[in-house]
Amino acid sequence: MDNSYGQANGSVVTGIGGGPANSLTFSVHAPAPGRYGMTVRFANNQQIIANHYNPDLMTAPADISVNGGPTFHVNFGNTFSWNQFWNLTIPVQLRGGLNTIRFIANPQYNYDSTTIGVIYSGSGVGQPLRSETAPNIDQITLAPFQPHTPAGG
Repeated sequence: MDNSYGQANGSVVTGIGGGPANSLTFSVHAPAPGRYGMTVRFANNQQIIANHYNPDLMTAPADISVNGGPTFHVNFGNTFSWNQFWNLTIPVQLRGGLNTIRFIANPQYNYDSTTIGVIYSGSGVGQPLRSETAPNIDQITLAPFQPHTPAGG
């Protein structure tokens, strides 16, 4: 936990990466089973080595698991500063009562599914092409989804 972010709502979780051994796990109580919107307030300023006309922004990955189930992959956009936080709402299925949600940042492989991409030429040789960590997470909130009823229907 890091308290040095002036725009945060409190402490910020940083450094989620390297697979399951370095993940963020938290528990939440759902009053009823169903589909919930999990809103993650995050910051991400990861970049590939940039030149003067192209900042080469990276998304920050998270593989999310609910109650030990299979993970699903979410990319978090670049917020252009580690101290600028955006919200992303992700649908999750919860059971009534206690639930466990886990954020993991697994290695991001090339299309061959075995090698991690790196820059092969220019000034950033050897630097990763994909983020190795999840975004910095400031806050997570959950709310039940409400069905949408079209106007007049």
